[in-house]
Amino acid sequence: SETQGRKKERSNHKKEFQLGNQMATVDVNIRIDFETDYNELVLDVGKVTLGEKNRNSMKDKQRKKRQKEAVSRAMCALLNSGGGVIKAEIENTEYKYNEDGIGEDLEISFSDMLPRVLNYLDFMQNANTFLIFVKSWSLDSSGQQIVTLRTNLYSKNTTSTIVMDGTHALAFLQEKKTGSRLFSTPKTNAMKVPTDVHEESSVVDSPSEFFSKTKLTYRSKVNFSESTFVATKLVPDRDEFGEKEKSKREDVLEFMKEEVPQYVSAFANTDGGYLFFGIHSKTKEIIGFEGQPWYLSEIEKTIRELPVHHFCKEKKTINYSCKLIEVHDEERHRGYVCALHVDRFCCAVFVEEPDSWHVKGNHVMRFTMEEWIKRMVDGEAG
Repeated sequence: SETQGRKKERSNHKKEFQLGNQMATVDVNIRIDFETDYNELVLDVGKVTLGEKNRNSMKDKQRKKRQKEAVSRAMCALLNSGGGVIKAEIENTEYKYNEDGIGEDLEISFSDMLPRVLNYLDFMQNANTFLIFVKSWSLDSSGQQIVTLRTNLYSKNTTSTIVMDGTHALAFLQEKKTGSRLFSTPKTNAMKVPTDVHEESSVVDSPSEFFSKTKLTYRSKVNFSESTFVATKLVPDRDEFGEKEKSKREDVLEFMKEEVPQYVSAFANTDGGYLFFGIHSKTKEIIGFEGQPWYLSEIEKTIRELPVHHFCKEKKTINYSCKLIEVHDEERHRGYVCALHVDRFCCAVFVEEPDSWHVKGNHVMRFTMEEWIKRMVDGEAG
């Protein structure tokens, strides 16, 4: 899954070390080539398989992903640092740039950085070396002052939880800085009881009523649907029919810990809302999952560790409530539903620090959240 991929990415090919009074993240797979004949800054990304057919046939998907990330980060760093050259050793010896192209996944990663990124790039093959010449980039028509691979800021849009692109993030941050609500959607009461309340007693009427429950009936139904303010998810130990699947309890907890950050960020950055684990999103049935009461402390720890940035003086923490609600049928305890309520946050909640890079000293370094926001909102160097 996307969240699992992000978790693996955080543990690979990056190193943190002390720089001044803060921790800096460096991509150790990218090195500066000091022995080059070029006058420009040259970043060496190592071996890369190139060409549409060759990249599609790569069996080691993690290697393919690492190669794409190294090239993308190097490009992002050069665009943010006055330009330069990306140097790669061509892994597939029969490769010919004019015939084989670069590879769709690489091309998509380039175009995701900037709308007209090809205006800043030139490509050249020199024997078994591939060179990408990156021109200097500055403020574009969207107002963005920095190139970003992924903002790691989320928002909620009806039933979708989306990561903001650079333009969206810039508008959101500017709104938060000025204290206006021009950018966000009008406030809606997430606790409002729907008008089409089901008459059966086994039906729970609203998210707030559901959240206040201490016990739930297995396979009873809720009367609310997924929306800007509500998200429901099954967990890996049950299939779509509510039957148990082979899955370790640790997998259930890990799944929730991976999903929670994006929903907390999205709800906090929009207008608040509820996340329920153990409810079928289509049938609205309460299914539950096998778990332990101590899961709560792990989930709360995950929430507390989310990066937040304040424009205000109060500097409040994320306001949330989290609980496990027991699920029973007529015969026995069937597990739990995990219920999480998140309030709208005063400023900005990230899933992790923005995925944006620059060259500093002799390293390709990730911008800290504070550096990135200064560049985004104020146009200042971090």
